[in-house]
Amino acid sequence: MDKMKMDKKEVDKLQQLHYGWYIQAVSALLGSVGKQMYMKMKKPQRRAFVACLDSIPKEYDVKAGAQCLVNAFDGKLEVVYGAASLDPKLDFIDKSDTVPMGKLDIKKLKRRKIRKRIVQKEAKKKAQKKINAIQKEKLKLAKFRKQKRRNFAAQYKMTPKMLEKMKRINKMKYRRRRVKRNILSLYSNKEAMDEAKRIDGLDGVFYRPKNYNKMPSLKENKKSPVQAFTNMIREFTQVKPTKNMTSSYDNLKNLQNAVFGAREKNRYKNRMLDMVIGKNHPLRQMKSFSDRVRDITPDGMIDETVFGLVDAVHKHNKDANANFLSPRFFPIMPEKLNTKRRLLSPDMFPLYRDESDNSVLPLPNALEKAGLGNKDRDNVLELVMDITGVNNVVDDALDLVKGLRKSGLDKDLVNMTAVIDQAYSALSGSLTRPQNLDFVNKKFSFMNKQQMESLYGENGIYNTSVSDLPFDMHEVDQMTSEQKEESIRMTIRELAKGNGAQGVGKNGRRVKRQTISLFNGLYQIVFLNPTVFSPQAFAPTINKLSVLGPLVISPQLFCPSVLSPLLMSLPVISPQVGNPLIFSPYVLGPNVLSAAVFNAYVFSPYVLSPNVINPYVLSPLILSPFVLCPDVLSPTVLSGVVLSPSVLSPSIFTDSALAANVLSPTFLS
Repeated sequence: MDKMKMDKKEVDKLQQLHYGWYIQAVSALLGSVGKQMYMKMKKPQRRAFVACLDSIPKEYDVKAGAQCLVNAFDGKLEVVYGAASLDPKLDFIDKSDTVPMGKLDIKKLKRRKIRKRIVQKEAKKKAQKKINAIQKEKLKLAKFRKQKRRNFAAQYKMTPKMLEKMKRINKMKYRRRRVKRNILSLYSNKEAMDEAKRIDGLDGVFYRPKNYNKMPSLKENKKSPVQAFTNMIREFTQVKPTKNMTSSYDNLKNLQNAVFGAREKNRYKNRMLDMVIGKNHPLRQMKSFSDRVRDITPDGMIDETVFGLVDAVHKHNKDANANFLSPRFFPIMPEKLNTKRRLLSPDMFPLYRDESDNSVLPLPNALEKAGLGNKDRDNVLELVMDITGVNNVVDDALDLVKGLRKSGLDKDLVNMTAVIDQAYSALSGSLTRPQNLDFVNKKFSFMNKQQMESLYGENGIYNTSVSDLPFDMHEVDQMTSEQKEESIRMTIRELAKGNGAQGVGKNGRRVKRQTISLFNGLYQIVFLNPTVFSPQAFAPTINKLSVLGPLVISPQLFCPSVLSPLLMSLPVISPQVGNPLIFSPYVLGPNVLSAAVFNAYVFSPYVLSPNVINPYVLSPLILSPFVLCPDVLSPTVLSGVVLSPSVLSPSIFTDSALAANVLSPTFLS
């Protein structure tokens, strides 16, 4: 039983996960209640209600949304937001006749079914009438032909033999002809019967014989000169094909679609206003750069003043990124930055179709314009992708994206989530007809006693012996619908006062270091030195190699590293402020949830060190090339790349603002 218990870290993760679900669920409930009230309001009240909801800039702001609902409960919307409701931008409310889309009842559903049955019955009747009319026309035509033959026989005197023949013709329905019997079919041998069937199948087919001077080669080579040339290059470079071009290019397109699909999905804010009046309205707001960064970083990782600075600059200049003398060679994906200022920074030979002015000779477009066929074009692109290693980079990126989506960076949380999803799936199967109707009309319903026991009872997933439930299941089951509706209103009033969940704290301890001194103590090697829950400040690292020294939940403040390489020393949830790396290479050290602020990287190459959910603020890279270091969900603010080429380092789900690339070409990134 002790092994099955969760430690404090796992409990904190689960609480954070449940808190996110709780906020989304409460926001959805407030939106459903607000939509019901909106449908019953008059137009002046609607304008005031929309003005109140439009004044909420944040997503899932439960307190502000509850305050708008409380004003609606008390009839104070027009008093508080009367002036704001006169704004001309709210005129679309008067022009649009809003119909409650969820206002469906059982009678309307029955009427639809009856109407559908009547339409189907009428359609069958019309079809049967057409069929009967066609049959009548056929009978008329048959009678006409029969009468014509009788008239012909009566006009001429026919002999009895001719009359007998005429009768046989009238009785015949189809024309018949004799078929030549195959002599092989007379035998009972199975092979002979099969051969007879084959010959019968060839009956009537004409074949022209062909004459050859010699037997044609059984192994015929139909490769074009382009395919032969690509094969020669493969043999010369000793590169074996990893997969065919179709799957390679499909994987590349899947990666691009995943990136742009995520950008499009997270383009707009999901405010309570959108839940009440729908998503197609002129007041919908797009997410700013700071909003997108907040979505993927924990609270407090980046100071709010940085977000304010970026948003202030973007208000006056939306194009805040620039590239100078930083060409991209063989890029796998389009430019990650929203960059329009490009000076001598073209995209050279991109591996995707690109019609923009900044691209130079996109390979798919160039091969198509050269007149190469599909197979030749695929062979050339496949050769380029195999030699440059694009296939491996794309596959690794896709695996990383799938892993992030599947596991959420923690398999334990996935297992917990699966158990909860299974419980709610069983609950949804026990919904009654009135509850399903509530979901159609109101988007929520109240559980009965049996359903509450399945969740909170002895065998329920939310059963706990640590504390009692904040309600009595028997009392809730005895409440009427009006009393339950009133309890929701009381809860919304409490939310409007700011009563909500609180966060949890974390403690840590220090670990003794293990070092080896070299050159009479001038240089040290620190190995097997994990730092867990150990904040550091004003602690520079000089002439020290760190091997297998991860930083876990250990923030650092003004701790520069000089001539101190890092090998397999990854920071995890360890923000760093004012920690420049000077002559300190970084190898096999992925950064996970470790924001960097005021961190300059000078003469510090990065190798095999991906950044995962790792924002950078005021952290330029100077003379620091990086190889095989993809950026995943790692936005960059007020940072630049100067004289730092990159190889095989694509950016996935990564935005940047106020960033510049100067003399920093990229290859396969």
